[in-house]
Amino acid sequence: MQGAIGPLATVIDLLAVVMVLVALGVVSVGAIQQMIRLYQIQSVVLAVITGLIAIELGTQHLTATSIALVAFAFAIPGMLAYVIKPLLAQATVPREIPPLLRLAHPFLRLFSRHFKEEADRSIREALPMWLEHGLSPRRQRSSAVISLLLTAVAYVLAFNLLSDNDHLALSLAVSMALLMLGMFTMINREDLISQIMGLLVMDHGLFLAAVRVITLPSLISIFVVSLFLYILITLVILVILLPELHERSATIEVGDQRELRG
Repeated sequence: MQGAIGPLATVIDLLAVVMVLVALGVVSVGAIQQMIRLYQIQSVVLAVITGLIAIELGTQHLTATSIALVAFAFAIPGMLAYVIKPLLAQATVPREIPPLLRLAHPFLRLFSRHFKEEADRSIREALPMWLEHGLSPRRQRSSAVISLLLTAVAYVLAFNLLSDNDHLALSLAVSMALLMLGMFTMINREDLISQIMGLLVMDHGLFLAAVRVITLPSLISIFVVSLFLYILITLVILVILLPELHERSATIEVGDQRELRG
């Protein structure tokens, strides 16, 4: 998906760099609530990028299928930005409600006062536990240094691999940086909620690669469909598996999941 170098491509590149800066924040901030807020910002930026890419494709007279796929991809990160906080709250402090209702509360809270109250209640109940699982100032500093090094490695690798195309190299560098930072978050954090945050940041890296780096329409179709299924799996983890796991272990610590209670 290489477009002519112009203002639109420049804006897309700048927004991609913003995604890396936000990911650096996700890795190095102490509180889980701050991680979630930064992830929401990153999701909105990714949604804007995919929308701009759809416009860019339209101006290049590419296939309607390619444009439709990218436009479809626009809705996915925007949706996750809206629902991720109440979903994580429900996974942190699960209640005895059916999985379909757990999924409905975050999505329908804009249209229903009842669902909004339930989602807000879950967030209020989860906040104390989120505050207990932050990084210390020392670990925040070390995480920031390591994340900067990982980002530098991603940029060096990408620009060496695609030295003849700076715009494509930048998109690849951002995708690789998000993958590395997400993986480091999963290694560095010891609670299930932060583990999910790292997984979702990695997902953003794959998503950007699908809509910006891959140039063959047939592969774009496969990637976008695969990522949609991947997000469905993520929702299943958030709505069903994590609440069940927390209910049996009574904790969100990864190390405590070896011994289930009850």
